[in-house]
Order: sequence, then C-alpha cells, then structure tokens
Amino acid sequence: MIGIVMLLAPIAYFYDGAIKNKFYWLASGLLLLIALNVARMASIGFIWLSEGASAAASYVHSFAGILLFYAVIIVMLLA
Repeated sequence: MIGIVMLLAPIAYFYDGAIKNKFYWLASGLLLLIALNVARMASIGFIWLSEGASAAASYVHSFAGILLFYAVIIVMLLA
C-alpha cells in the first residue's frame, strides 16, 4: 500500500484539478488496492483449502501481489 501511495502521490501532483479531486483520486486508488488485496487473500485461502499450503504459496502468493500492484497502477492511470 505504501508503494501505491508513493507512486500515485507524485502523479496526483501533476494532475490538473482541485486539491479535493486529487485527494479523491488518491483515496480511490487506496480503496481499490484494499479491495483487490482482500480478494487476493480470499483466493489464497480458497486455494489453501482445496490444493494445500504449498500450492497456495507457490501459485497465488508468489505472483499475485505484484500483479495486483501493476493492475492498480494501470487502472488509476486510466482513471
């Protein structure tokens, strides 16, 4: 979450608009990241229950965090 804020804050600085709109843009990015992180944790839990701990760690946990980070960056830049 810190990485997203540290990346989106300088982008928000160059965003044309009022301070209020910049704050809402940053807050929506943070909320999107939290929602997707909850979905990631739920998918890790479901895979853990169905496939086991090693499958959950190797399939989802190892790459889902980075994929999540890039997905939020792309969505926020398009927004």
